[in-house]
Amino acid sequence: MAGTRGRFQLGQSGNPKGRTPGVPNKATLEIRAWARSVVDDPAVRDRVFALARQGKLQPAMLIELFNRAYGKVRDESRVQVLGDDELVRRLQAARARCAASECVEASRQSGAE
Repeated sequence: MAGTRGRFQLGQSGNPKGRTPGVPNKATLEIRAWARSVVDDPAVRDRVFALARQGKLQPAMLIELFNRAYGKVRDESRVQVLGDDELVRRLQAARARCAASECVEASRQSGAE
């Protein structure tokens, strides 16, 4: 057994693929359970919100508590940057659609009010 350090050959392990992505570890599961118990308990939640309103609890702490309990909210908004030519083309098309549906008259009436 001289020169060997364990059961596996150098560069290999008993789990070559590793942990499956997205599978939380035990500590993460325990923190999530604790955070949910705080957020879901009405008495505790009311107390936490009262402390936040009094300025005794930083907003970042409240946000982090909810993030730990239910995960971060993903921002699914997308911003599309248009070139000048594309912007002009889309504005002209919108004006043509608007003129055809008489929304110009409606916008004049709403502006006069």
